[in-house]
Amino acid sequence: MENNNFSKYNLEKYKRENTDPNNKKRLYPIYMKNRGKYPFQFSEYEVHHKDFNNGNNNINNLILLTPTEHDTIHLKKMQKIQEQRKEIEAIAKLREESEKEEKKRKKEMREFEKEKKRIESHKKETQRRRLRQYEDQKRIILEKERNRAHHQNEEEKRDIERIKEEKKRKERKRKKIIKNLAEGIIILFFLTILVILYILISQYLKESKGILIEPEGTPVNLTYQQIFYLCEEGCEDEGGFMNSYYNTQKEIGCTCMNKHENGENIIKVFDKVKVRWAN
Repeated sequence: MENNNFSKYNLEKYKRENTDPNNKKRLYPIYMKNRGKYPFQFSEYEVHHKDFNNGNNNINNLILLTPTEHDTIHLKKMQKIQEQRKEIEAIAKLREESEKEEKKRKKEMREFEKEKKRIESHKKETQRRRLRQYEDQKRIILEKERNRAHHQNEEEKRDIERIKEEKKRKERKRKKIIKNLAEGIIILFFLTILVILYILISQYLKESKGILIEPEGTPVNLTYQQIFYLCEEGCEDEGGFMNSYYNTQKEIGCTCMNKHENGENIIKVFDKVKVRWAN
């Protein structure tokens, strides 16, 4: 009963914008072609946008409906939106209650953690105080022992360090020479490869682009790579080549990225017999 009242209320309040006459004229051929599906006169129908976007006037987005059918579709759309809003509000309410519970729980956890940290801090401070006393006694004993052994070992350490430093210096010098030699060999190797690749690619491009050599009147036979280069050249001013074409005995059709005003793809046709572009 509540839903019926809601539908009646919205149906009375709901006002749609007037149908665009230009869109209605565009649907007239479809109406005449499918006359058996439409029991009423053309003037009694209205234009409906399938995606409810009045700015999308694509012919595939438009259909003819009676005013009653049109009102029913839009009313169902409004009801669906209102149901979604109710669901969102219910979810938001549950989320708010959950957040309150979570805040309360976090507050209790913070207080618990705070008390726990206070107890642990007191325990650690007691342990640190006892440890400091032990470390002070130990440090005094070890300091006396270190001072005694220090003078005996200091000279031996200096001699050992001088020997190690000399060995390291010689090793660094040897590694540097080896590294420079290896880098020179690697650079020379890569330069040789680059020169060879440059020569091979240059020869390949010359062979690939030299495709139109037969006299007029004889259809040329092109490889896939040659057709690809040809279509790239033909669609250069139309946004580029889409990699979609047809290849017959006399023609090659290349589909470009740009489109006509009616939405159809721009196709460049190459005449194999006359060895030139047809359009």
